[in-house]
Amino acid sequence: SLLYPAFLKTFQVGDQVPVQFVPDPEAPSAEDPQPRLVLTAIPEVEGGIVALQRGMITAMVGGYFDRYFNRAVHAKRQLGSIFKPIVYAAALALKWNNLDPLKNRPEVYQFEGTSYVPRPDHKPKSDLVSMTWAGAKSENLATVWLLYHLTDHLTMSEFRQVVNLVGLGRGEGESYETYKARIRDRYGVIVDKDTLMEAAFEAAKDQVETDVIFSGHESVLGDLNRLYFELGDISPEMAEAGADAVLRFDYQRLRRLDAQMRPRFRRAVQILRAHGEPTDPGAQRLLSEDLSHFYRVSGASMGTRIVYVDNPQRLVPATPIPLTPAWLLENGMREGMEKEVWVDNLIPAGILDTLEDHMQRNYRRFLTEERYTLEVLSGIRDFKTLVNLSYVTYISRKLGVSTPLDPVLSFPLGPNAVSIMEAALAYETLVTGKRYPLSPEESPAMVPIITEIVDREGETIYAFVPEPETVLSDRVSTLTTEILRKVMEVGTGRKARDAVCMFDIPIPTFGKTGTANRFTNSSFVGFIPGRNPETALLDLDDGYTIAAYAGYDDNRPMKGKQIEIYGASGALPLWIDTANAIIRTPQFQKGIEPADLVFSAPLAMPAAEGGDFCRVPVSAVTGLPVPPRGLSDASQGPAVLTEADPRKGSWELNRRFEPF
Repeated sequence: SLLYPAFLKTFQVGDQVPVQFVPDPEAPSAEDPQPRLVLTAIPEVEGGIVALQRGMITAMVGGYFDRYFNRAVHAKRQLGSIFKPIVYAAALALKWNNLDPLKNRPEVYQFEGTSYVPRPDHKPKSDLVSMTWAGAKSENLATVWLLYHLTDHLTMSEFRQVVNLVGLGRGEGESYETYKARIRDRYGVIVDKDTLMEAAFEAAKDQVETDVIFSGHESVLGDLNRLYFELGDISPEMAEAGADAVLRFDYQRLRRLDAQMRPRFRRAVQILRAHGEPTDPGAQRLLSEDLSHFYRVSGASMGTRIVYVDNPQRLVPATPIPLTPAWLLENGMREGMEKEVWVDNLIPAGILDTLEDHMQRNYRRFLTEERYTLEVLSGIRDFKTLVNLSYVTYISRKLGVSTPLDPVLSFPLGPNAVSIMEAALAYETLVTGKRYPLSPEESPAMVPIITEIVDREGETIYAFVPEPETVLSDRVSTLTTEILRKVMEVGTGRKARDAVCMFDIPIPTFGKTGTANRFTNSSFVGFIPGRNPETALLDLDDGYTIAAYAGYDDNRPMKGKQIEIYGASGALPLWIDTANAIIRTPQFQKGIEPADLVFSAPLAMPAAEGGDFCRVPVSAVTGLPVPPRGLSDASQGPAVLTEADPRKGSWELNRRFEPF
């Protein structure tokens, strides 16, 4: 069986099926001289494996029965998280750093009238993780968040370059009206009063930060940046994925609460100023109703604040104390005191006023401009998301994925079905930075196997020498490779960390697991360094990319009562066996001595030597940098290769704009 006996195929009498025959060890005998053959079970779980070196196929298996269907080339499978490193490479090219913090919590992502809430495949250990840890631990939430914010670090000039690169810019000679119709009708980006108001709101969140800091409310910035202009209704499926907690950050909801709070607070203050604490039952009842949703909460970091909430359970774990007339009388009642009330314990009402003022000014400015200029479109969330999605599909093609990909927010989680040959080509480019053009049709089915054909006279009648083109900068490929290295060291591929060995010495491995929804597919794509024929040392340019998958041909879930097959348990063991088989070949080991591996580190990361690269110590939980405290401390925990400089007790992360 390829995986487990539970997944063996069964046949009915009369079925025309592929069979495998093995000699019966009990026959022939003297009494029964006729040789007999025994039909053995053929696994129903199929799969495919392909290994590439310098753009050439070195090994390929198309399944248990591939006479009519080569699964390594023709099977289109959902490869799950295999797509995440493509998003990381895109981010690194657009001024992100591999140690940047990513939000790793449930969020609602809105795009062209739809809302999407990704689901984690495990419970996140932290609300923030570095990009490297998002890859190593295969964090769904953080990677989708990164895709949604892919172009956030770009200047307007840089954003314009990316827009033109993916074909969303205004073409030379294209009129404004033609461009407007193309973006609106073909791509579905509608710029109306609602979207302009949302763009004005997003700009206002940045503008109000200075006011927040000067008011002494820096703690508000995190919740302020998390606000949504308007969320609307949440479906049961979205609520199950954790979106119900996000409803609290709906700006329109907070404004409605604010509008309820102010008249109640003012009326209560007026009663107390006029009569003190009233004795009249009617006034007492009115005052009690007005103060019914007001509480006092205290804490070491917040002091004492007055909050207005519609659900006191949101104040847990703090202990809310109902606001009383006596407390108000004792602590004074200043003019405009209602602006100091924290709405839903998130944001003071006065900051909401400032945010609203900035938003209205931005909106009036937007109304004076043509709506489909890039200056306006750059603030429209649908357009920015479209650019982000178009960029990752664009670079997927540049990396070697020829299957048309749907630009959807779940892109990093693998909803698009591709062949493992395409995945292998993409990973070869991610690690080496080089892509080997194959055929004019750019089809993965045309990846070459034959390098030369010689006739009987020794004349060469066909020769093929792959000529690579550089697609990624050394920086982007090095940092992407670092993420793939951490997958094998501390992440979902750690089962292979020391499983690929030469002379019983582990060699570096890089890769990524992938599990499709409902366990319909298990995949793993990885890389091992290869032997450089000139130096007899290991390097990446001569390395091997190996891609493997396992799954039913009809996409049934590989899930039983006691068994679930995911990336690390299905395809990874096949990958390990294939990698070891390559390493054991005489061609691979030629000229390599055990001492070379023990005393000279394999050249697994050549670009990491010198330049701006350094190893930064990180938290084992979040993968985020810990303050530089000397070389001795750096060796006590995990460290990540990145571009950074130590600055005043912290790390300054470097960024570059290097679009593909």
